[in-house]
Amino acid sequence: KLWREKRMCIETDSEITTLVHKDQLAHNRYYVSSIIDIVAFLAINHLPFRGDTDAWDSAGQTGSGSFLLFEFTLEKDPNLAKIIPAIQRNATCTSHE
Repeated sequence: KLWREKRMCIETDSEITTLVHKDQLAHNRYYVSSIIDIVAFLAINHLPFRGDTDAWDSAGQTGSGSFLLFEFTLEKDPNLAKIIPAIQRNATCTSHE
């Protein structure tokens, strides 16, 4: 009986792992599409991807428009804001020099 149940779940794509996988894929697609929207906005308006500084704490300073745009997007989109805890705070996008 359990084997038939398992087989039916596999055939109908209703296994727990499949459902969790689909949910994670949907979240990842949403995050990536939101980031693509931000990148497209920067590119269309000929804005730099980074300013004078890469720190979150310096978002109010001149030259950090990309960070301000991203923070504004996070304020307006609670679903996208859920990803913030996963971002490393010590990550930088600068070279070793």
